[in-house]
Amino acid sequence: MGYWQLLKPERRAATAKRRVAISELGAGLFEVSVTLFLLITVAVYSMQTTLAAFQAQNWSVIQTMTDAQASIETAFAQRWIYGQIASSGRWPVYPNFASSTVTAGQTPGGPVNVEVRRTCHVNNDPVSGLQSYLLESYVTYTNGNRSYCKLSKVVRTQ
Repeated sequence: MGYWQLLKPERRAATAKRRVAISELGAGLFEVSVTLFLLITVAVYSMQTTLAAFQAQNWSVIQTMTDAQASIETAFAQRWIYGQIASSGRWPVYPNFASSTVTAGQTPGGPVNVEVRRTCHVNNDPVSGLQSYLLESYVTYTNGNRSYCKLSKVVRTQ
């Protein structure tokens, strides 16, 4: 056997192994790419689901805060001294209104600011001499792209 005859089969075997290794590297790269794509898809879906749940929770927290603000307005209207309703300026006679911005609370996204508009309807009965006030407070706020309004009405009669 000659020297070249001994090396020839080994060269062929080495070349064949190298060709198999190159094709396996391409398959490995493809598998890694597909795995990475699937992993990113699952991560994006999980993030969207988490954000949707957080937004729903944030909406209910803001609803609770604005309900509390409307209750505070009702309590003010019920406890305000009757003789000072007209002179206080807190509830101007309709169509005028008093407007103020109030911080209703704090969420992880920031403070919840609401606008409170107050007005009053005066009703005088000339026969009985009865005077009554309809005190209205409108609590308006925005959450995302939507605007909401809550109304508090209290009738005071003397």
